[in-house]
Amino acid sequence: MTRLRHEREILENDAETTDPTGSAAEQSTWAKRQPTTLIQPVRQRHHCQKTHAERETDKMRYKRAKENNDALQAEVKAFHNLRDKMVKELAGRFRKKEEYIRGLLFSSSTLKSTRKPNLKNAIIHQKVKELNEGSWSSRQIVIPVLLICMQAGKRAAD
Repeated sequence: MTRLRHEREILENDAETTDPTGSAAEQSTWAKRQPTTLIQPVRQRHHCQKTHAERETDKMRYKRAKENNDALQAEVKAFHNLRDKMVKELAGRFRKKEEYIRGLLFSSSTLKSTRKPNLKNAIIHQKVKELNEGSWSSRQIVIPVLLICMQAGKRAAD
């Protein structure tokens, strides 16, 4: 036992003096307990400081990019204003709606309707769900049947 203890002390002393991974203080506790096992050294991040000239160059580059972006946005806004003016002019000259002219020029349609939920459809959907609750699929009420019943009920009330 004394021989093993002596060898361990020698290895610990060697590991502290000739440490390939850095000082013993930088090692983890696992590395201190396992001095013969190779470990990956602790990663140290290098924070590179930019020089004054690099910082000034970056400022100039950012400023130039912002100016270019602002100029582009101004041109795009001018184009939109010109486009709107032309659409109004064409609509007035040919007595058409502006939406129709926009559809011809910009590949959109005036016939396209937007689908939105409305109160009538929401009520019908809720009633069908309530009536079909607990029914088998062959016995379920469909929306057209419910509509006919609702219209008949309105006529009877009138």
